Amino acid sequence: MKNAKILFVDDDLYIQELYLKLLKDHKVYQATTGQQAIDIYLENKDFDIIILDMTLGIGLNGYDVFEKIYDVDPKIKVIICTGYSYGIKSVNDQIHKLATDYNCKILIKPINNKELLSIIDELPLF
Repeated sequence: MKNAKILFVDDDLYIQELYLKLLKDHKVYQATTGQQAIDIYLENKDFDIIILDMTLGIGLNGYDVFEKIYDVDPKIKVIICTGYSYGIKSVNDQIHKLATDYNCKILIKPINNKELLSIIDELPLF
């Protein structure tokens, strides 16, 4: 899908900057905290996809953000991105639940740029 409306949620500003360049053909909203992501979502809604890091520092984590947004929009498409937290059992359990119960796509950091763009191009199919 070209010109997708994307909410990109990651607490790492360097990652935000990199992916803003990668996603230049899309309308990207950025959030660095879980609460900020929820606020942006509720203010703008109708996102085509959310790219969501699982660990967001202090406050809500990616799973919490997903649950709150899913309550508002159960059809939302989500790509879960995770890195070092992937080895933590509680995070693994959450990721597994999101992949199996909610059809979220899972990408392990470092993210393969071509794979990310391919998933976005497949919208709204996944």
